[in-house]
Amino acid sequence: CEPLYVFVYLLLCLPTFPSPCVTYLRISPANLVHLDIGDNHVGDSGAAAIAEATCSSKKLQTLALGGNRISDPGLTAISTQMASSLSTLNFNFNCVADEGAISLANALRTGSGSLTCLYLSGNSIGSSGIQELADAVSKHKSLKQIYLRGNPLDSGARSALEKVAQHHPSLVIFV
Repeated sequence: CEPLYVFVYLLLCLPTFPSPCVTYLRISPANLVHLDIGDNHVGDSGAAAIAEATCSSKKLQTLALGGNRISDPGLTAISTQMASSLSTLNFNFNCVADEGAISLANALRTGSGSLTCLYLSGNSIGSSGIQELADAVSKHKSLKQIYLRGNPLDSGARSALEKVAQHHPSLVIFV
C-alpha cells in the first residue's frame, strides 16, 4: 500500500509542487515502486527535484512524467540520476529536444540496465538526438519498447532506427 499512499499524497500537494512532495519523497523513497505525476506542469526544476529524491530508490520501477513541460535540462537531470531499478520511463508529450535525448542516450550507454520501456512520443527530438538514442539502444539489450511518435524524424533518423531494428530483433520501435 505504500506506493498508493505516495501517489495520493503527491496528487494532493501538487499545487505547491515540488517542495512538499520532494520532502516526502526524500523521507520515504524506499518503498516507492511506481511514480506517476503526469500532466502536472512539473517543469525542469520539478524534474530535477524528483531525480534527486528518487535516485537512491532500489524499488522504483516506473517513473511517468508525461505532459509536464519538461525540457532538456529536466530530462538530463533524470538521466544522470536514474534509479538502477527503473524499468519504465515515460517522458511523452514534454518539450524534449536533441540535448535531452543525447543525455538520455549517454545514460543508457553507461547503465540503466533494467530499463525495458521508454516513452518519448510527442517531443521535439530531431535527427541528432534520435541517432544518438539509436546508437545507445543498439547496445542496451534489456530495452524492449521505445515510443518515438510525433518527433520530427528525417531520413537519417529513420535509417538509424532501421539499423537498430535489424540488430536488436526483440526491440519494438513505435514511430
